[in-house]
Amino acid sequence: MAGQGFAADDRPDFPKILEFFTDPRTEDLQARQHALLKRVVQKCQRGFRLRELPVVAELLDIVPKRIEGLIEKDAEESEELERTLCNIIRITARPNLRQKANEELLAPGLKAAAQILEQLLRLQSSTSVRVAVEATRALTAIATPEDTSAAGKAQKKLNRKLLLEANAVQATCAKVEENANIILAIDDDGTERKVFDARATVDFIDADTSDDEDVTMSRSSSRGGRRRKPRSAKTDALFSDVLSYSTHKRTLEYAQSQVLRSLVHLLRELSTDAQSSFDLVECGGARACVKLLRCYLHDPAASDVVHATVEILWNVLEHCHDVTDVAGPPAASRTKLLSRRRFTSAMYQLSDDATIAVLRQILQHLFLTGHKADDKRLRNEVLIVCSLIASHRKSHAAFRRQRLIHLLLDYACAAELPEDAIEVRTQATQSRDPRSTEPPLADRHTFATSSNEDLETKRILWSMLSDLGRAEEENLKLVVEADFMGALLMYLDVEALDAADEPEEWDDDETAVSRDTVSVNGRRIPGILKNLELTKLHVLQQQAMAVLLNLAPRAPAAFQKLQGHILALRFLDACDEGNDEATQNTNATRPSARSADGLVRGALMLLISVVGLPGLQNELGNLDGVEIMLKRFADSRAGANMRNDAVMILAKLCENHEDNQARLRRAHGVSLLIQEIDAYVKRRVPVTRSRHKNLSEAARDAMPSSSSAEKVDPLIVGVLDCLWHGVVGNRRSEARLPPVDGLDALLALLEVGPRLMRLQVCGVLADLARNPKLISYIRGWRSDKTMRSTCQLLAHAWEDEEIRLGCDRDRGVLSDTAQPLRKKKPSQKEEKIITTIAGDSSDSDEELTVVQAPPADAQTTMKFMQRSAGGALQTSQAARAERALRQAVATHDLRSKVAPIYAALLASGDAGDSDAPADDKATLRMVGHYARFIDGEAWSDVQHQLATAGVKPVAADRTLLDFNIGASVSLAEKTKADQEVLAGERKAEEKAGEESFFGSILNQRDQEIKQLIIKRDALRPKRKLLERQAAQEAAALEEGDE
Repeated sequence: MAGQGFAADDRPDFPKILEFFTDPRTEDLQARQHALLKRVVQKCQRGFRLRELPVVAELLDIVPKRIEGLIEKDAEESEELERTLCNIIRITARPNLRQKANEELLAPGLKAAAQILEQLLRLQSSTSVRVAVEATRALTAIATPEDTSAAGKAQKKLNRKLLLEANAVQATCAKVEENANIILAIDDDGTERKVFDARATVDFIDADTSDDEDVTMSRSSSRGGRRRKPRSAKTDALFSDVLSYSTHKRTLEYAQSQVLRSLVHLLRELSTDAQSSFDLVECGGARACVKLLRCYLHDPAASDVVHATVEILWNVLEHCHDVTDVAGPPAASRTKLLSRRRFTSAMYQLSDDATIAVLRQILQHLFLTGHKADDKRLRNEVLIVCSLIASHRKSHAAFRRQRLIHLLLDYACAAELPEDAIEVRTQATQSRDPRSTEPPLADRHTFATSSNEDLETKRILWSMLSDLGRAEEENLKLVVEADFMGALLMYLDVEALDAADEPEEWDDDETAVSRDTVSVNGRRIPGILKNLELTKLHVLQQQAMAVLLNLAPRAPAAFQKLQGHILALRFLDACDEGNDEATQNTNATRPSARSADGLVRGALMLLISVVGLPGLQNELGNLDGVEIMLKRFADSRAGANMRNDAVMILAKLCENHEDNQARLRRAHGVSLLIQEIDAYVKRRVPVTRSRHKNLSEAARDAMPSSSSAEKVDPLIVGVLDCLWHGVVGNRRSEARLPPVDGLDALLALLEVGPRLMRLQVCGVLADLARNPKLISYIRGWRSDKTMRSTCQLLAHAWEDEEIRLGCDRDRGVLSDTAQPLRKKKPSQKEEKIITTIAGDSSDSDEELTVVQAPPADAQTTMKFMQRSAGGALQTSQAARAERALRQAVATHDLRSKVAPIYAALLASGDAGDSDAPADDKATLRMVGHYARFIDGEAWSDVQHQLATAGVKPVAADRTLLDFNIGASVSLAEKTKADQEVLAGERKAEEKAGEESFFGSILNQRDQEIKQLIIKRDALRPKRKLLERQAAQEAAALEEGDE
């Protein structure tokens, strides 16, 4: 046996077999060679060993040549040898057998595997269809091993890498394009064609290796056919820019279809890998797939080639979409940038008119004839491919030119029509001119049912049209004209849906009476909604609101004309009522607990986006919008986000609208808002004070409870905004604040709230201070936690703002009388920070040393940016709102809000600062003269600008400048003198405080000594104590006698 090429372990001796094939003395013994190959197939059913692969690769190169030489001599023997070769190719697809650990990862094993892949790729181009198909199937099996264990996954990763190195993607794409071009070259433009009958049935060998099978294979076929004359210019003008490819049945042989099927299945498996997808796009494989789809336009759902091809496009588009969304490093060169954004971008490559036209024709055919569930699933996959392509802006013009967006709008809107209306439109479109570019409307059973596939179609259409309408104005115009928003609003029409859910009426003949249900905007409700399950209806309602949230702000006039704001408000009210009842009904007004939050949040966000439109305040107010929002805000079971949305809508409804402000007041909205502030204040502690005079941003970040690192509560920000717009400025509403301790709550919030909110709180208080009836409440406030007065609180807020701005006021005394409010450049030196909680005693002060240094590297810079932004870089709505608040605080001066409050207190005759400490009085001197200092600095700026421009003012202007600047300087000098006196008083207060402190220590010591004496006397026996007392008395008598 060994002499015939078999080793002692019953495995073939592959070197001797190869020698038998290559030796000139035995190369003509074809029967013996064939017998050896059959024994190889028989003995190696489990697979080849890695060390045997080089010989197998050479055999795969020699045997096809032997087959070609036998075709003319002995066709039957050639056929048998071909079958044996196919069996060997099948064995190469099985996992290789290793004799050492990790043998497949060593250099010889990798080289042997690469040789096999090279031969299989070469056999893809074989003249024998059977061999080409088997080689392609073997490559597919290698790319997707059946083993799903960890070892199998590692082997799959290795095989994919070897296929990439062997350029398997490029070779397969070239074969696909070659076959597609051959088919399209025969009959491409509707010409007269000759349909070829298969001359033989192609038999692909199964797992068994029986020698009794008798098969024949068709290797080639003649192709012919005449071409029709080109269409006339008149016909071309009728089609304009719309491409319309032939939908006649293609000339496609059975053998050729098997080749295409195997090639496409291989590409589908390779496209699941990201790098293979990029190679596929770069070598033109995506466009080759589009050409292949053109071959099946006559019946896309009939061939699994179309299913696999659509899946390939889906894979490559998804990989490209993922890479585009991820923010990676910038391209190193223009070539790499073009490669990333164009050459390897499937979205860019497939954004041309040809691709869009093919997809439109496939969708049109599937809509018209796709009655089966498989057809509908294919339709949804094609829609997903279209949606991925639509994410690239380049494709939008092609969507309009090829009228794909019109097709999408037709079915997105027609699905929401009543059944009889769909049938009328279907009959009308079928009677049109057959040369028209407008597609006919399909039967309602293909797209307007309540099946899962049709509902998925609806959701994909909505999402795609939302993205298209949001991206470009021309797309939005088409969306609005097609009444797409009206179809979406139908799902929010509570009254119409309730009426549609009522039982049908019956006449005397027991026949159901047809009753049309009409919505608020005049649309009829289709019967499909009566059969929808509750969960499906809620999913559609949530997506309808999400799409309207994108479209309504961009087309406010159309949304308002459709009364979308009224429908959204009524829907929100109905959701609120449904939360307290059982959810067994299937109408829209009884949402289940799972979906209720999503429906309410969607309705709130939709109202937020449109409530600011002109005229909507009156309409929503008359429809009890204020009461509905207050009810939603007062619901403690709702999440903070929904309550925040409700209070934001309240603020916009009440802004500059007295009627809505009155509605808010009558519905006890003022007390509800103050209660929320009180609850927030009780959870807080006073903000840490910083009393250093030259404190930089980095130093403040090192402080505990620093405002630059602390996040704000969006709900409290919304409550303050609602108070500002709904209460402040309306005297009758302001009168409701003292009975509910509203001013006390605001001052407490100023004390304990984050520093980012101080600007907003002080703005509210400054506007409230204009009301003389509220001044006494502001002046009489005292903190429950620190016993600070209003004036002290204002002084401390002023000092903290001076620290933030970098103003220099050494020992609390002005240093620059010319510019008393100017900023000071931050120092890069070591700084000392004095922090205290109470702010009244210096013994609790604590010194922190902070060294400000620039970031050392890029990583440190990123961390510094994240820290200064208040944490990690986020993109959520709350993070964006907080970032906007930080930017607003950074650009405004809090002192401009503090000064009007103190000015109102001074104007009342008693500011309430008589019992304030000396350092607070020194600060209040600055607060009281803020307006005059601002005027003086403004005049100084004018003088500086004139000097910079080289303009010499006239005498009158110079006199005016000198007078105003001099008045400011004089006031600053007087303020400085007062602060010097107060600085001395402060030292005296500190000295008195120290003496009092030391006195309290001495007093405590004396008390402790007395306590020790009492304890010691208590431990002595009573007899000795009496004797001691008697001795003391006797001694006292003797002294008296003397």
